[in-house]
Amino acid sequence: ASLAADADKATDVGTAFHLLAQRMVEGRRGGALVVPDENAIDCTSARLGLGGTAKKRLGVSLHRWASSEVASDVASHPIVRAEVPFFVEMGADLRPKPFYLEGSIDLLACDAWGEGVAYIVDYKTGGSPDESADALRAKHELQASCYAYAALLQGFETVDATFVRVEQEDREYPGQPQCVSYRFTAGDLSSLEARVVQAYGKSVEA
Repeated sequence: ASLAADADKATDVGTAFHLLAQRMVEGRRGGALVVPDENAIDCTSARLGLGGTAKKRLGVSLHRWASSEVASDVASHPIVRAEVPFFVEMGADLRPKPFYLEGSIDLLACDAWGEGVAYIVDYKTGGSPDESADALRAKHELQASCYAYAALLQGFETVDATFVRVEQEDREYPGQPQCVSYRFTAGDLSSLEARVVQAYGKSVEA
C-alpha cells in the first residue's frame, strides 16, 4: 500500500537531498554525518537537472541537517542505516484479502538491531513556515504510524520518529530545522495496526 509512501522523494530537490543524505549515512566519519563535497553535490544536481536556485536550496538544506542536534544524536549510535526497506502484511482478517504495507525509512539508528529504541528520521524538503504545529503533527501522523508499526514488529520496544523539515528553520532555535516528533511503544501495536487498516479502507473507498 502507498500509505507509507514519501511524496518528498518525488520532487527534484527532495530526490537530490535523499540521495546525498543517504551518502552521508553510508560515509559516516567518526560518528558524524558530514555534508558531501561540492563535486558530489554538483554531480547529483546535474543528474537531476537542478537549476541554480534549486541547487542553493539543496546546499543550505544539507548543511542545516548536518549541523542539527537530531543528526548529531542519531549519528552517535553504533548502528545507523539509510533507506531501510520494510514489507509487512496487514489486515490478515480483511476480505477479500489482506494488503501489504511497504516503503523505506530514510534513516534508522539504534544501539542493537531489534532491541530497545529505534530512532527514525524522515526528511522533508519544501513546506511552509506558516504551517502550525498541530497541522504538521496531523500531516505526518499516518506515515509515522506506518514506520513505527514496521519497526516495532522487528522487536524494538520503542520508536522515536522525527520528521525533519530541512528547509524550514525552527523559530525558537535559529539554525536548527523544524522537527515534528512522535513516540510509540510496543503497547501501541494494536492501535497502530487499526489506524493503518482504517486509512487503507478509506483509500480504497475513495
